[in-house]
Formats: sequence, C-alpha cells, structure tokens
Amino acid sequence: RPPPAESAAARQPKQPADSSRVAELVARGAELEAKRDAAVACEDFEEAARLKEELVAAQAEALAAWEAEQAEARDQVEKSKSALEAAEASLGVAKQSLYVEEEALKEVDALLKQNTAAIRAAVKDE
Repeated sequence: RPPPAESAAARQPKQPADSSRVAELVARGAELEAKRDAAVACEDFEEAARLKEELVAAQAEALAAWEAEQAEARDQVEKSKSALEAAEASLGVAKQSLYVEEEALKEVDALLKQNTAAIRAAVKDE
C-alpha cells in the first residue's frame, strides 16, 4: 500500500479547477483523504470513518460548486449566443438597408447620366 500522502496526491484531478472555491474544496478533500489514509494505516478506524464522512461531504460540496459554475458558464454562453443572434439580425437589416440605398444610388446615377446627356445634346443644338 502506498504511503497516505502519495495515494491522496495520485487521486488529485489532472486539470486545474475552474475557480478558487472549487480548487479550495478539492484541496480540502485531498487533505481529508490523506488524513483518512493515515488513520487507516494507524488502524484508527473510528477516525478513518469520521474523516471519510467529512471527505464525502467535501466532495459533495465541491461537486455542487463545480455544477453551479458550469450552470453559470452555460448561462453566459446562452446570453452570448442570444447577443450574437441579435447582432446577426441587426446586420441582416443593415445589409438590406444598404442594398436598398445602393439600388437608389444606381437609379440616381442613371438619371444623372440621362440629364447630363440631355444637357450636352441641348448645348450642341444651340
């Protein structure tokens, strides 16, 4: 059986926790696990059982904190998605408006060309 500190360290998550609260709870769980392993090694099974209960509570709290963070992250993603959809809709309206303006400018340009041609023709005739 590995020494208690090593077995607790081996069970540490491989990726860093997202927040200081989750990281704090994970560290507390590792500490409790190491103490529990030490109690088992010393055959203090009452202390090991008490520490196991604390460990389970700490793990449940860490999981709840992590789940709350995930829910907040999902909420932020949804808000960002909604903002993006609104921006895309606004861009669509702006594109349509620009298209209408371009068409109007083409018509104005055509009229200006006609008027210029008519003026030139009138000037030649004089």
